[in-house]
Amino acid sequence: MSSERVSDEVCLRYEPVEVLGVGSFGTVEKCTVHAGDEQLPGFVARKTISWGEGSSLNQEEVLYEKEALEGIAPHDGIVQLLDSWVSETELYLVFDYCENSDLLNYASAHPLDNDTLWSIHVQVMEIIRHIHSQGYIFFDVKLENILVVEANPIKVKFADFGGACPVEELGLRPLLSSRVYAAPEIRNPRLWPTIGPECDYFAWNISLFVLAVTSRFWQGGGPTIDQCLTSFLGGSSRTLHVEYIPAQNARESLFLEFLTEANVSSPEHRARCMSTHRWVTEVPASVSTAEGPIPSSASTISTASSPPPQVSSPTQRAGRHVPARSPSAPQQRARTSSPEPSARRASTKRTGVEKCLEKEKVGKSSGVGSTAGRRVASARKKAAKTCSMSPVPEAGGPAQAVLKLRATRPRRSYKY
Repeated sequence: MSSERVSDEVCLRYEPVEVLGVGSFGTVEKCTVHAGDEQLPGFVARKTISWGEGSSLNQEEVLYEKEALEGIAPHDGIVQLLDSWVSETELYLVFDYCENSDLLNYASAHPLDNDTLWSIHVQVMEIIRHIHSQGYIFFDVKLENILVVEANPIKVKFADFGGACPVEELGLRPLLSSRVYAAPEIRNPRLWPTIGPECDYFAWNISLFVLAVTSRFWQGGGPTIDQCLTSFLGGSSRTLHVEYIPAQNARESLFLEFLTEANVSSPEHRARCMSTHRWVTEVPASVSTAEGPIPSSASTISTASSPPPQVSSPTQRAGRHVPARSPSAPQQRARTSSPEPSARRASTKRTGVEKCLEKEKVGKSSGVGSTAGRRVASARKKAAKTCSMSPVPEAGGPAQAVLKLRATRPRRSYKY
């Protein structure tokens, strides 16, 4: 199909209505869908990415996003690719349209309480684990790349997979990651050999902090992202400015503790800290069980434990740090009432011989000289002695039972 014919079909099938955003590498438009002369209900989002003259990307790098979307299994937390095609110098991707925009714009207009932040965290951790389970690293986790699909209760999806990279191709592709959210191993060239899936958890922890600050000052007057993260831009300190989100109760104090611990955790402990901290494991009381089971956040990522490949020298592209690169919130506890303790029944006493005969069945399988076997032999001797000393032996007593058993069964020698 020629490029002219592709352009004609694009104009006829997807008609732009509004420009939703213009980024470093592409443009996203809100479009109506047409089938012939008929306009279909609803809208879609069409993303156009160019390469060649005037663009810092080549065709191979532009097609990375399409390859990632087709290589990662569908998930409720990932935008669905509805259509795609390539013209002479452009890639077109068509997705579902999300009316609520991304998390950064949504938080700038809506206050988010601590329980809502918890719900978003649980969803994002589940999405990151799914991406890692498919052998990919997202590398560009930030609020602008997380779309709000539903507002009540809030549901989110990941978008913009242009920076996603298969684990086995680390070091073979340029790394596209926003420097503000980049992990220390990305910002520090000496740590490039340790780059791995753990970078996504660090970026999300910083994004969650920015989300909390942005939501707190949703009416305006708050600090900018650069003011919140000046220590990260400098690169010498890893201190979060948590004073922008003072704690009003114990739950919010836990949240600040969670952000700080996750920020200073070593790469190999990030995922566990962000899955098992008390702020995560203690499900908020306001979270309704009608929303379904809480995804498990305690599992670790198998790819994170693999030895990281070597990474080569970096470059810088449009505000993104670009060095060449080398699967529970926890399961919700069941709130079932524990059964009342039942009255203890009186035990029926049995003679020592009966108990030992019963244990002899176990002792046989343990071999000659087992503890149960020794007890049986000792009980037999004691019973025989008692029977001989008794003037009128009891016909149905325990001693008689042993003697009858010995008469009908071959003797065994037990070593002591």
